[in-house]
Amino acid sequence: MQLSKAILAIAITGSMLGYSTVQATEAELRATVAELASLLSDGHTIFYPRHASILRVPSSQETVVFFTIEGFGKGNGSSQYLAFFSHNEPYPGDPAKIPPYRLIAFLHVGATGWRHFDPKTAQFRNSSVKVSGLSYAPKDSSCCPTQPVSATFSVSNGRITEQSSGD
Repeated sequence: MQLSKAILAIAITGSMLGYSTVQATEAELRATVAELASLLSDGHTIFYPRHASILRVPSSQETVVFFTIEGFGKGNGSSQYLAFFSHNEPYPGDPAKIPPYRLIAFLHVGATGWRHFDPKTAQFRNSSVKVSGLSYAPKDSSCCPTQPVSATFSVSNGRITEQSSGD
């Protein structure tokens, strides 16, 4: 519950100087993802905002972001997360500065020794995203998964559900 309150408390402040609206909105979304990564951190992790994959869902107000956090417990492993965001539209005449995005849900979807998805393979259908990647076969080393895997993720009522194949 405390994490939920912290996520709701994320405030986006950003200057639009020198940016188009799309660039500023993407920069603000990256800042929001960085805040989420910070909340998930154990204090030793590293998050690289420029490596987060932002995917706009066609014909929707939703955006999907895949991001990775490295170094939990001062180790060299990584964890991959999937987050769904919804675009906020300001109300006409409302003087309040609202964040351009709000977090709908997030899920831990991969890690060293488990699996890793390639956001470039994402396909959208209805309210879901299908993505492919690689998982670890029993004899794979931690650097090099070889087993193809795919999963379809959808969000409903603030929760992400997964339908997997090949895992």
